[in-house]
Amino acid sequence: MADEEGKKSQVKDDSAKRAPSPAENVNEDTDQNDKDSPELKSDEITKKEEEVEQYKESETDAKTTTEDPESQEEAKHSQEEENRPEQPTVLESKSTEQNPEVDVSSDRKSPNGGTETDKQSGQQTVNTQPQSEKVSSSPPNTDTVQGVDAPAVIPDAPKIPSPEKSEVTSVGLEGSMSSAALIQSPQLGPPTSGEVTTMVIKFVALVLLGGLLALLQRKQVEAKSPHILFIVADDLGWNDVGFHNPAMKTPNIDKLAREGLILNQTYLQPLCSPSRHALMTGYYPYHAGLQHLVILPWQPVCSPLKMKFLPQRLKDIGYATHMVGKWHLGFCSWNCTPTYRGFDSFFGYYNAQGDHYSHTWYNYLDYRDNEKPVKNLNGTYSTFTFVSRAQDIIKKHNSSQPLFLYMAFQNVHDPIQVPKQYEDMYPNIKTRGRRQFSGMVSALDEAIGNITDQLRESGMYDDTLIIFTSDNGGWPKYYGNNYPLRGGKFTVYEGGTRVVSFVHGAGLQKTGEAYESIMHAVDWSDTLVEAAGGKPDLMGDGVSQWSSIANNFPGPRTELVYNFDSDLAPEEGHAAIRVGDYKLIDGYPGLYPDWYKPDQLYKFKPEPSIPETQAHAGRFQLFNLKDDPTEHNDLSKSRPDIVTEMSQRLRLLTQNAVPPNYPLVPDPKSNPSKFDDVWSPGWC
Repeated sequence: MADEEGKKSQVKDDSAKRAPSPAENVNEDTDQNDKDSPELKSDEITKKEEEVEQYKESETDAKTTTEDPESQEEAKHSQEEENRPEQPTVLESKSTEQNPEVDVSSDRKSPNGGTETDKQSGQQTVNTQPQSEKVSSSPPNTDTVQGVDAPAVIPDAPKIPSPEKSEVTSVGLEGSMSSAALIQSPQLGPPTSGEVTTMVIKFVALVLLGGLLALLQRKQVEAKSPHILFIVADDLGWNDVGFHNPAMKTPNIDKLAREGLILNQTYLQPLCSPSRHALMTGYYPYHAGLQHLVILPWQPVCSPLKMKFLPQRLKDIGYATHMVGKWHLGFCSWNCTPTYRGFDSFFGYYNAQGDHYSHTWYNYLDYRDNEKPVKNLNGTYSTFTFVSRAQDIIKKHNSSQPLFLYMAFQNVHDPIQVPKQYEDMYPNIKTRGRRQFSGMVSALDEAIGNITDQLRESGMYDDTLIIFTSDNGGWPKYYGNNYPLRGGKFTVYEGGTRVVSFVHGAGLQKTGEAYESIMHAVDWSDTLVEAAGGKPDLMGDGVSQWSSIANNFPGPRTELVYNFDSDLAPEEGHAAIRVGDYKLIDGYPGLYPDWYKPDQLYKFKPEPSIPETQAHAGRFQLFNLKDDPTEHNDLSKSRPDIVTEMSQRLRLLTQNAVPPNYPLVPDPKSNPSKFDDVWSPGWC
């Protein structure tokens, strides 16, 4: 492996062809004229001799006198041009702010055949402050939030370099007029030094002007930023989509994937909150203290406020930003919530999960329209409400401004709930839980189809870049399936971290193919910002892969950290790293260590005992994912050299890791009974 990393490509230098000087061209042209000219008559010869004598006398006079003022001025001008420092060109793009009010749409429609049990009337406007008197309504202090801003270490860890961009090279003028033809005919005498200088300056100016015009034209093309639809499914497994498993009915997802670029080696974290943190910030969770389990509603924890979120970066370059769906990045303070972290609007829920119809968790409401609790949608399937809001955002959006729409669906997270017509689409699946789960997948697919139809109707579809990913692997306990990959959610095996993902639409030069380079959740922030015309964050853990994805070239990432958790709780893996084709697991890998075939009897695997968990600590598993993507053949005993090398690399990359910020005792101030029985911010 070291030999492979040490290989360097050689670049051959082509010898530059030396262009003849003007003087050489003059002589060549003169000789050619002498050969081709007819014989001169005697009186013409006499006349020519007189002209030659006059020319010699003028040359002699020129040597004995100083240059004329015009020649001196030209020489002075040439010297000033050579000494003038290069002026930088600054191209600025003004950010256009637009914050349209978004209402709970009164004309929601269920996906094909889906019915709703309630209707809305009237128009609900966006409230910038919470309504309940029990909830703090004062503007939050964005600098310090007690108990929230975990000590985010911005490490000086090694940065994966982006591929070098090719420099613009000068273009030769082959086939154009020669430099000799640009000066006067030899019969009229050679030009003065001032004339030569003037012509050279004009020629250089023309070349520079042409290059500047080409650059401006390219900038004008690049200035049209795409709309971005970023879709995140919840707990969707590798084997839960039609283009991996023909038994699954996902025609809209399959069509988008096959017409776009399937990302075959995209990785996220083993769990929800860590994955969403990585997507939004471009930092590994172990740099924020979020590497251990998920954020619970009674914990005074959220993604560190010091880290800039993706919607904030897109707003800086002129985007309108909207979020629909699941947040799960902390909400104890208003500063932690979506509309304070870059989104112009938010419609969804703060927590990990909830009832798909009542929108409650532990019997307390968790549904918001911006900061206002939504209490009139009890009984309406969450996926239907999300589609209705997304359609409303697209309808009202001014398409001249780029749109970022983050769709974080609740499907297919437990509880396993779906309208019966979707469950009935899978009569051949014997296990009812898997049958209902599959119906949830089809409801998700239909929702995506309705949103893309609205983009077409609004004339935005062709200008939209669509990204689809899951937040982690499928959860075997709740019928998610990752076969043939090993493991599932809660593990650092491939089944828990390698996810279904693809891109489609605006900006892609290669489609109908698969992208085989490795990509991690931390890369999405820089990748989408570059696709939008912005600049990458040089301090983050991510690397932009936009150029590679757009052209389906080999990507820049050669390694990734699956997780690094110093707390050896049995629910999650300890640590794992991939370098090239090799993957090293250090310590406990997680709850689900097996391979689960579809439509088998899904049974929850008991948690290991503490002694078994401790027995895993310090043990290694090594896999060659190129030869063994399903992780059957452990090479740790036969290749201790690779184990040592990768273990050292893991320690280097995680040397600035922040300890897990995971309070075990619930904060009593979080009790929803203090906030009109609604899970609410304002208590930390």
